[in-house]
Amino acid sequence: MVVAINTLFFTKENECDFLKEVLHAIIAAHPEHTFLIISGEESILNTYPNIIKVSTGVAPSGINRWSLWVYFKIKKILKKYKPDLLINNGDALLYFKEVPQLIFNPDLKYIQDPSSLTISPGRAFHFFAQRYYQKANSFIVVSDFEKDFLRKKFHVKGDKINVLSYGADKDLKPVELGERDLVKEKYAKGFEYFLYKGHINASKNLMTLLKAFSAFKKRQKSNMQLLIMSKEGALFNDFRKMIELYKYKNDVHIIDEISHVERDQLISSAYVMIFPDPFDKSVHTLLTALKYEVPSIVPKSGSLSEAGGNAVLHFESDSVPDLAGKMMLLFKDEKFRNNLIENSRNWIDQKNFQYCIVETWKIIERLGERIH
Repeated sequence: MVVAINTLFFTKENECDFLKEVLHAIIAAHPEHTFLIISGEESILNTYPNIIKVSTGVAPSGINRWSLWVYFKIKKILKKYKPDLLINNGDALLYFKEVPQLIFNPDLKYIQDPSSLTISPGRAFHFFAQRYYQKANSFIVVSDFEKDFLRKKFHVKGDKINVLSYGADKDLKPVELGERDLVKEKYAKGFEYFLYKGHINASKNLMTLLKAFSAFKKRQKSNMQLLIMSKEGALFNDFRKMIELYKYKNDVHIIDEISHVERDQLISSAYVMIFPDPFDKSVHTLLTALKYEVPSIVPKSGSLSEAGGNAVLHFESDSVPDLAGKMMLLFKDEKFRNNLIENSRNWIDQKNFQYCIVETWKIIERLGERIH
């Protein structure tokens, strides 16, 4: 079987790194199959003998020219190599009738909230997603919430949608207090901090977090900080300007362009991680936090609502009072926080990275069998 993997839409974000790790592990475990890696890089070295890497070359500027260029480039590659199936990650809205497609982790937030992207791509997701998703042959999603969303919003048949329970890196361990203190000194003026990692956009979810932090500061009068870890995007500078007018601006720190090591240091040293967005599918980030014994607050209904079990704290999405109340609970009740950490140890032991590899391959294999 020849499996094509479109990596053009993979970014340097943590979740896509994880997808790459899963797919690389699958490639290594199945030398009897050929994997066609479609990449935008000019110079690519083969990692495994069963890999064929094809470069699309340098893309043109401008969203319309780029979209057409990507479509016809990939179409030409598929025509030449004739793969049995194509794996796209969630950001790709590309349909090719000549090859069956598996969508790995569709990014449903772009459908629900086009402001997560710049205007043109956001509109593209809004108008073309239904046709694209209905014609796809199979999906991998991270929760029943996402499965139900695809079924109700786009009328995708339930038997096409596979819910995959992610695993955590078994080698991750909680950091020592001394290391946490160094991270806090560098990024949070030496104080404990809440951490948000994700996109900066015009959605109300980030505003919910800022309003909840304001309510927390007003009630607690503490030195607790809020760290926002995000890569630069279309609304990044606008958000910075808005923070300049924020009452607690001196306690909010925006962090971008850091290494993977620094990113993990920030996660491992956080007092609490907060995921305010119901469509945030950063399961790997959540599991990483739990592995580091960092409690997390997630929406009661959303992509992450089923991850973590009793090791996470849930709040009503978009409810400022509820989120602020959960933040205060973890700050004031050390016993409750420690119970969450103990629950995370028990829950995370049931999850492993190898499980992800095996289950993902089963899904790919089932799709391949249906095709033939």
